Amino acid sequence: MIDDKHLTRESFLQEDLYEKIWAISDPMEQAAVICTLSDRSKELGVKQHFDRMLRASKKVRQSYYQAAGGGYTEFSGDYPPLRCGGWIADDNGIRILTNFGEKLACSHPILPTAVLINAQTGYMKVVLAYRIRQRWREVIADMETVSSNNRIVALSRYGIRVSSENARALVQYLTDVLGMNEKQIPERMSTAKLGWLNHKIFVPYDETVVFDSDDALSGAWKAIRSHGSKERWLELVRAVRASGRMEPALYLAASFASPLLQLFHALPFIVSTYGKTGTGKTVALMLASSVWADPAEGRYFIRAKANEVALEVRLDFLNHLPLAIDDLSQIQRRVQNDFSEFIYNLCAGGGKERSNTSVGLQRQRYWKNIILTNAERSLITETTSGGAINRIIEMEAGEGSFFASGAGVVDCIRENYGHAGRAFIEAIQHCGEEELKRIQQEFLDRLYAEQRARGEEKEEKQLIPMSILLTADKLAAEQIFRDGVYLNFDACYSLLKNRNDVSEEERAYSFILSDIDLHRNNFVPDVYGTYRGEQWGRLENGYAVINRLAFQGMAERGNFSVKGFLTWAERHGLLQVAEEKNRKRVTKPARIGGKLERCVFLRLEDEEEAEEPANRDFEPVQEKLELPF
Repeated sequence: MIDDKHLTRESFLQEDLYEKIWAISDPMEQAAVICTLSDRSKELGVKQHFDRMLRASKKVRQSYYQAAGGGYTEFSGDYPPLRCGGWIADDNGIRILTNFGEKLACSHPILPTAVLINAQTGYMKVVLAYRIRQRWREVIADMETVSSNNRIVALSRYGIRVSSENARALVQYLTDVLGMNEKQIPERMSTAKLGWLNHKIFVPYDETVVFDSDDALSGAWKAIRSHGSKERWLELVRAVRASGRMEPALYLAASFASPLLQLFHALPFIVSTYGKTGTGKTVALMLASSVWADPAEGRYFIRAKANEVALEVRLDFLNHLPLAIDDLSQIQRRVQNDFSEFIYNLCAGGGKERSNTSVGLQRQRYWKNIILTNAERSLITETTSGGAINRIIEMEAGEGSFFASGAGVVDCIRENYGHAGRAFIEAIQHCGEEELKRIQQEFLDRLYAEQRARGEEKEEKQLIPMSILLTADKLAAEQIFRDGVYLNFDACYSLLKNRNDVSEEERAYSFILSDIDLHRNNFVPDVYGTYRGEQWGRLENGYAVINRLAFQGMAERGNFSVKGFLTWAERHGLLQVAEEKNRKRVTKPARIGGKLERCVFLRLEDEEEAEEPANRDFEPVQEKLELPF
């Protein structure tokens, strides 16, 4: 403390007085001393001298720091000091001396500790360490946030004391420290996605890579960790595998197989089971999730309540790890006729392009993983397109529960999880890509040989996914469980769709026949010769003659292409065509109830339809009409 009572007029001209003032670290104490000295200088008649000397000493102090490269941060804790120029950075906060007095940048310690460069985008972020409530914390912020007076205020949500009043000073302080310490502040690789980086590094199991995604996914990120006993988890899963139930074994194989898709350059696909409730489908999904993470609902394992954009964000984040989503049929009911497109989008491996508020394009999202789900009914309906069917490997649940005690399984995996994922990635890295591809090719050859032996033709887009599932199961059985239990090859083969089952045109033809039978009153009059409802056409001589507009309605309900189906039907001899103006037309004019319409003449499979008598009100005509179809 400065003894002001013994100060003389000459004392106020001595430099050491002002050095003592600026050496006081407590800002309140420093201000009190300045006020006391101001009163004493007024008593001695040197008030103007005191004010000039105080301002000059501020300039000298600031110039010294800047000329010498500045001072250093003096925070207590484990963070090394950084050059900070003319800023005073200590446990009392960040401030700087100006000609107009002291300017406060932040009332607590804060400094950048690392610069992150995102592996996917190349964007830079900064790790900020700050101390509030007697504890050091860290937050990752975009460079554009710490460089903008307006955006940096958003950091107040983390407890950083920044407002519109001190935002400009804090931005300048952080900019100065980053610029003065380029060699001292380390640069690290970061990612907002899980999975492989350059086929060598696997996130989150590589400690050199920092996760820098937003807060919305931080719960899922924190869930992907090891917890509890690895041996207890292995003991449980070995017992499940030994039980002979195919359903949980298939889920486990799919969960392990997800990281292999990137190595094999395969497209995403869906693995699903369906059946009545109470069999253990949800527990099996949780068990598959426990390979990598905490299987509690809402963390890694989710319910089917998200919209398409939210699922894209989560898929982009998971990247090469599986997405476990309970009861996908909830979304199926919500999107209805667009479910095939929804499946396409999930399995396309990339999201839609969308614009941002700056009339530019958002970063497009990409993923390459397996989606695990379940439902009470099959995801495949008669209106599901062939391309969507190809992307789904599903199994009907057998009778009885998957587990001897579903509650016991849940209790165990809630306390023990996340060990097998790391071990499986280590097994992949030890095995090597070439050996994995050799194993996968052996399974693929075996599947081809099986279909030749049975005289069947399976879909190529299902053979490759199945070979990957079998590869993952083999690697897990030999490297993780060491139990000699493998997926049943014949049972897996039986899950694959035949090519005819997936043919969109075959399925469209079956749908049309079913639709005609369902709406028979629109094609066949009653005993009085009248139609109950609209007349869509007539069944005549083994053919369904269908009004053009009615046929378009069938196509919308059946989710098939009119042009594609008619081209296929004509090629397979199921269609009567018309020769008009030296070209074939897939529709012919006919009179329906006295009105001339262009119609589709489609052959029926039911031979009894050929016995239907002709209707005088419905006759083919030879008129040539230029009607569009």
